[in-house]
Amino acid sequence: MKEFSVIAKGLYCIIVFLFCGLITIVSTKHETFPIYQYGFGLDNAGNLYIGSTYDIFVYNSSGEKINQFPAVYIKYLMTVYNEKIFIKGTEHYIVLDLQGNILDEIRIDSKEAKAIPEIYRYKFYSNDGSRYELKNILFRAKIYQLDNNAKEIVWKLPITQFVPKVIYYIVIASGILSTISLMFQLGIIDKSKIIRRL
Repeated sequence: MKEFSVIAKGLYCIIVFLFCGLITIVSTKHETFPIYQYGFGLDNAGNLYIGSTYDIFVYNSSGEKINQFPAVYIKYLMTVYNEKIFIKGTEHYIVLDLQGNILDEIRIDSKEAKAIPEIYRYKFYSNDGSRYELKNILFRAKIYQLDNNAKEIVWKLPITQFVPKVIYYIVIASGILSTISLMFQLGIIDKSKIIRRL
């Protein structure tokens, strides 16, 4: 019975990690919402641009997605400045128009780059001085406009996209705990040594 329990847990762990790996690959390669955020910004019309792993997502002031286009880089920071999108890579800034078309490429160490404002992953300062902040609260991304210590939600991850994300993390946690339990059962981890250290 104990052997069956060990085999069952082993199979469960393998299935969980294969499932999570597959979901991770599919979800990042075919993003339908910004799973991870690498900067954001607003244009003069109030449209919101959020950089994710592979794409930049565009939402109107009502929170509806109106566009999505490649972010050029995978590891980057992005913002919106003077009605253009600036994507900061390791050596260059890539400048896009608001439809995602490449306009220019600027070296980070060039004189021209000094005119580009600092790019933050979780903060944005608009041309009129308004301040915005992105926070992930219990895996749900929200963007706030900060005004005289008051917070107004500008955008939040839709509940239909938030729930699958939470389930995904629960499955990962379950797999990790099952793996640790399996390691105890197989004697890979010595429980008595851990107790003595504590």
